[in-house]
Amino acid sequence: MEIAETRDGEIVILAPHGKLDTAAEAAFERKLKDLLAAQARYVVVDFGKVEYVSGGALRALLLITRRLTPRGGRMVLCRLSEVVLQAFTIAGLDRVLSIVPSRDDAVFAAFSAGAQRESAGLPEEAADATPSAPEAAVAPDVAPPLVVPEAAPAADDRIPRLAARLLPLVKDGTGPVFAATPGSLSAGLARTLSDLLA
Repeated sequence: MEIAETRDGEIVILAPHGKLDTAAEAAFERKLKDLLAAQARYVVVDFGKVEYVSGGALRALLLITRRLTPRGGRMVLCRLSEVVLQAFTIAGLDRVLSIVPSRDDAVFAAFSAGAQRESAGLPEEAADATPSAPEAAVAPDVAPPLVVPEAAPAADDRIPRLAARLLPLVKDGTGPVFAATPGSLSAGLARTLSDLLA
């Protein structure tokens, strides 16, 4: 796994090449943490040459995004292949992370976040007071639109497919329901998923 790094003003652009699998995720996370330590605020990750992304790499992206947000920063992902985008979608991160189709769009989105912050006159200290709740992970008023390939499944199809992977489906007197088992999701979530499918 190689990770090329370039800069466009305040924006750091990372371009990993190869597979972001379990063997490479530690180096990828270390690179992201090094950017935080260097006080980077705007990060673009170009996935154009990434064939696979592991759960650990997804977790690293989410953690870094949550650390950038309180300091007024932003991470934008671009050029995701259909397979890589599917990994983000299954994990639900397509709704939390900023994903755009091209590198130019990603640089613009990162730059726009900085420009909006400066035009609003927000001091650096104000960013530190921003809550780090999951809802605040990405500011909805500045998030670029998510571009999903036409072949991607509709949002309604994701719930039963994800639930089918996480919980066993059983039939009771009222119809199919998901059952919580040891090592699976909680009983409350099983009920919620069953209610969504009813």
